[in-house]
Amino acid sequence: MAGIAAAHRHVSANLLAGTIGAIVDDRAADSADRPFVTSAGAGISYGEFADRVWRLTAGLRELGVARGDNVCLFLPNGLPFALAMFATARLGAPFVPAHAQLTPRELRYLLQHADAVAVIVDAERLPLVHEVRDECPLLRHVVVVGGAGGAGALGFDDLMGAPPRPDARADVAPGDPAGILYTSGTTGQPKGAILTHRGYMLNATAFAERTALSGDDVLFCVLPLAHLNAQRSSLLPAALTRARLVLAERFSVGAFWPSVRAHEVTFFSVMPTVISILLQQPPAPAERDHRVRLCVTPITPPLLEAFEARFGIPVVNTYGLTEGMLNVMNFVEPAKRRPGAIGKPLLPEIHRLRIVDDEDRDVAPGAGGEIVLQSPAVMTGYYKDPEATARALRGGWLHTGDLGYVDAEEFLHFVGRKKEMIRRGGENIAPAEIEAVLAGHPGVLEAVVVGVPDPLWEEEVKACVVLRAGEDVKSLPPVALLDHCAARLAAFKVPRYVEYRRDFPRTPTLRVQRHKLMGLTGADGTPVFDRVTGQWRIDDKENR
Repeated sequence: MAGIAAAHRHVSANLLAGTIGAIVDDRAADSADRPFVTSAGAGISYGEFADRVWRLTAGLRELGVARGDNVCLFLPNGLPFALAMFATARLGAPFVPAHAQLTPRELRYLLQHADAVAVIVDAERLPLVHEVRDECPLLRHVVVVGGAGGAGALGFDDLMGAPPRPDARADVAPGDPAGILYTSGTTGQPKGAILTHRGYMLNATAFAERTALSGDDVLFCVLPLAHLNAQRSSLLPAALTRARLVLAERFSVGAFWPSVRAHEVTFFSVMPTVISILLQQPPAPAERDHRVRLCVTPITPPLLEAFEARFGIPVVNTYGLTEGMLNVMNFVEPAKRRPGAIGKPLLPEIHRLRIVDDEDRDVAPGAGGEIVLQSPAVMTGYYKDPEATARALRGGWLHTGDLGYVDAEEFLHFVGRKKEMIRRGGENIAPAEIEAVLAGHPGVLEAVVVGVPDPLWEEEVKACVVLRAGEDVKSLPPVALLDHCAARLAAFKVPRYVEYRRDFPRTPTLRVQRHKLMGLTGADGTPVFDRVTGQWRIDDKENR
């Protein structure tokens, strides 16, 4: 343990105020022969990874990508994503991850709003980029992975053909933007949270220290690298501590435990949905045959206890959000933990939290209120949205929209969400965005979207619609509405449930009472269509 503690002091002392791109150079200097990333059945060392990052950095620079240019990464999990993230960071060109499931409509919005000058995309998603490119006047360069250039695109391998140039980097400061990560907002369209190099480094360093990661660890990443969780809980902590990272293209329940055993994985960070899926599988004789020493996830106490009991893996709870990164975590050491609580700030002297009322006044200890955060890891604001930035960061504190309380021992407990956001399998979904899509259908008069509890996904999406005069469930069946959504929204945003209504329950001021629409069997006895089963939740012959 003394060696691990010394390694952590080294990390804190030398990299806390550093930049993402500098990690590559440091590892090339001190750990060139150590294995780093294993992906798609192949592995490369820290030295080989650095060589490729230097080549990509030089290639992007020769292409004209400069400090301050935003570069979209429209890629699935894999080595190219990791290379591009570090290369753009070295150039001071903020990376803008795009979820691999985006539709053309969603991709167009992201590229336009982010002012992306370049996009790095795989061959499978290249047609989507070509479909919207003419509507993105600032998009000068398209780089395709796994395919030939041409048709206005440059091959990724061609770009990597540049000589490795460690000096091909910009003068990047810790306070400069490193990434712009788009997250759903309650107003509908996603907002781009601007995250700095300092924030990433501080967060990943503190995470590595709290979880006692070292060069002896093997991290398994099944979460999308387009998400902050995978970046700050897997990729960066692995690089900081000289650990090995096993990168899966996606989560596969059948491949999960075989991969864990084959690569001798010691650590993974996942979302609660992964835990639920693993627990639903039939018991297997070898399910405790592993070297995993720790799992990190934002999880409820029942799931945590069930997973620990069955698989023998200690689970540590966390709390964070894209705008604030990861601020709160429970302790690895059982004696320090408080069961049922999320935990304490990672670095109490730097990460601060308060619980406030609707007037932003501190509440009494043990009383509930909104969780607000203050830390150098918090976003500097929303890209091109000063009004939303002012609301979110008023008074110098990030207002999370989440409710909680702090107990007598100063542990944070999560209660629920103040805002209307739906959280499905780790994805934040804005009801307003889906409502706007539904309202765009000529047969829909009004739509309200809510989250309903789900044992697997935490919440599922339910759409409640009022049809226009002359329309009914026969002329406009639920499948037609769902197809309309699927053509315009990423798959995880498409509602599972559809409820037809004559009107919505409202307050005296005519505001919709959303809480009265959150049942699975329909409010006021109305039927609910389940997309998964293709059945109505209750029998109502008049509406079928």
